[in-house]
Amino acid sequence: MNSKPRIKIVRRRTSAKTAATEASASLSSAFSQAVEMLPHDERALQQFLHNKIAMAKQVSRRNQWFGGRLYNWLSGEDPDYIQLSGTHLGQALPLIGIDTPDNVVLSAQYLLRLDIALQAVDMLAERNATLPTID
Repeated sequence: MNSKPRIKIVRRRTSAKTAATEASASLSSAFSQAVEMLPHDERALQQFLHNKIAMAKQVSRRNQWFGGRLYNWLSGEDPDYIQLSGTHLGQALPLIGIDTPDNVVLSAQYLLRLDIALQAVDMLAERNATLPTID
């Protein structure tokens, strides 16, 4: 059993300072943040989580040497977690029977433990295998 917390809070978007900073953000950055909050259908969620897991595996490989560990530390990347918005966290957790905590904010950023993300992707792969394909 993994002793690390399932979820960590990275950033909440509730402060006035954060709101002012976001208001002055570029259009592309604002669009990117808006896209992060949109829910995915099951196939898109599977691909999204798969990509996040692939990035975590790169972080893990980088973590095997001193320069990589330093880079990961400076960039705030953790090989044991993937970063998700509250929206996507709320979509992933119920897939494996974990209730989404009541205090999850859709626009906030969270870290989800990698083993839990892998379970969610496996569950989505099973469910999506039974869906008809669109030609």
